[in-house]
Amino acid sequence: HKADHTHQADLKINHAFTEIYKLDVSDSFVVAQEPDLIDKGGPISRPLRTEGSNLRNTASANFTAGLTEKLSTVLGYSNTIYDYEQSGLGSLSSLLDRTEHMGTINLRWQALPSTIGIAGYQYGVTSYDSKNVLAIRANFTPGGIVFRDIHSDIRDSTSHYVYTGVDHSFTPQLNSSLRLGAQFTQYDNIDEDTASPYVDGSATWTYNPGSYVQLGVRHQRQATDIAFFNVDTPTLDQEASTVYLQLNHKITAKLTGSLLGQFQNASFNAGS
Repeated sequence: HKADHTHQADLKINHAFTEIYKLDVSDSFVVAQEPDLIDKGGPISRPLRTEGSNLRNTASANFTAGLTEKLSTVLGYSNTIYDYEQSGLGSLSSLLDRTEHMGTINLRWQALPSTIGIAGYQYGVTSYDSKNVLAIRANFTPGGIVFRDIHSDIRDSTSHYVYTGVDHSFTPQLNSSLRLGAQFTQYDNIDEDTASPYVDGSATWTYNPGSYVQLGVRHQRQATDIAFFNVDTPTLDQEASTVYLQLNHKITAKLTGSLLGQFQNASFNAGS
């Protein structure tokens, strides 16, 4: 086509019931080809521009409650839906159409005026819901070759994240955040469990109002558009390490420029 069209609609509501009870609700809906919009907020599962009017919707709610003067808890839930336009055998729809649920509980301790200690747990569910066939497997039997359809839900999984972390402000312009822990993943439709490190850290320097530089690193399991078969099991997901650097610069009062660089190294999990 001579022109591509991207649509993005964001909604945010923040409400403080009292000084210690707060609720944050947000929703982001995108129709796009660009992966930084489709997989906004984390390492992208497909690092190339993708043809088609692909859909992504992320809804989240977080409730913060103060328990004591220095201790508070955050209860959260997020839901992300991916729907790729390309259909058919082995299509992006069969590879990446899914719904992701994430429940979160964090304890936050105000250790110092500029330092918050965090202990948290997350429960994640990834459900592949494409009606397209992921692949066709040929099984050789004494009676001949039997072809079997492999559907995307073979990749369904649940994950438990356990981590500790810290949010620290070195100066009003320099802030950092770090989460360290482990991710335990169970695959619903095959007999396999796996454990891997979980890391999410970033440092942000605001050098001018509306202008900042952010350096970040993340390590976790995530979806992949690779489905190479090993024995009877396709590639289930990937364990990815990502380093990124983002520059956001306010050029004028009405014009802002953004630049993002990213490096990702992934190991694919092919089941058996």
